[in-house]
Parts: sequence; C-alpha cells; structure tokens
Amino acid sequence: MASPRLETYCCPNQDAATQLVMNFQPEVFCGVCIGSSSINLLLTVLQLLPKKGQSPRKMPKASSSSTILLLISICDILGSLGMIFRSSVWLGFPGFIANISVVNGTSVWPSVFCVGSAMWIQLLYSAGFWWLFCYAVDSYLVVRRSAGLSTIVLYHMMTWGLAVMLCVEGITLLYYPSLSR
Repeated sequence: MASPRLETYCCPNQDAATQLVMNFQPEVFCGVCIGSSSINLLLTVLQLLPKKGQSPRKMPKASSSSTILLLISICDILGSLGMIFRSSVWLGFPGFIANISVVNGTSVWPSVFCVGSAMWIQLLYSAGFWWLFCYAVDSYLVVRRSAGLSTIVLYHMMTWGLAVMLCVEGITLLYYPSLSR
C-alpha cells in the first residue's frame, strides 16, 4: 500500500504495466481494498479500546512504548481511511477517474485527488513502518534498561522525517517535471 508504483494506478502518467492493472477488473481491486482496509480499521479500533478490568482513568503513566503503539495505531487508522476513501471514489465516481487523460488535457482535480490520496496513503503507511522500527529499538533499549520518555522526541524526528523524505522522493521521481507528464 505504500508503494510508489501503485500511485500511477489512476494518474495520467501510466505505463503499460499500470494500464494492464487498470483494465483487469478495477472494481474487484477496489472492492478488495475497501474490504481489507475496513477489517484493518475495525481491528485497530478494537485494539485501542480499554481492556477488561482497566478503566481509562486508572491507566498507568504513558511510557514511550505505549506512546509508540498509539502512534502506530493512528497511522494505521488514517492510512486505512485513505484507502477506503480512494477506493470508494474510484467505485462511486468512475467518470471522475476516467477523465484523467494526458491526451485530452482534462481538469486538474482528478490528478490532484489521485496524487493527494496516494501521498496520504504512502506517507501514513511509511510512518507506520518507521514507528514499528522505533518500537523494536525501544523494546531493545528497555531490555537493556536505557530507554525512557526522552527518546520519544528522537523517534518522532526519525519517523516523520524519514517518512516525509521517502514520500517526497517517490512523488518527485514519479511526477517530475510536471504532474501531467
């Protein structure tokens, strides 16, 4: 889901491989995206609910690990919502997506939607990946007894910085020098 390759799925700069995917049952692809993202969204929200015997007021003081797990869940929820929204637009408004054409020089809004939704999904799933990496590092440091809340700032800088850097790099490579080329 975070692959820059699939960003060309509904964008004007399609190549032969992307066109093959476009012509091969896009309704099924979008339906699978909506279904899997909905299940992911439901299970992530269930994971965030308080456990039996644990009231929200009596939760222990937040540690860096619990903060990281919350941020992973937030990235996952927002990424799933992006997948559901993008696939719903593709299924609900096929004319909107079909109007994307380099040859016809159509409206810029379908391309903006396509690039924006692709960036949203890639950024959030990339950030989720880096938060998982930080969780692994934090778990290792906790075992070694040298982690604490002070490392969370470093994790924020590393996670969001790397996610934004990779997203910008992927978008730049795909759409430079122009969105319509």
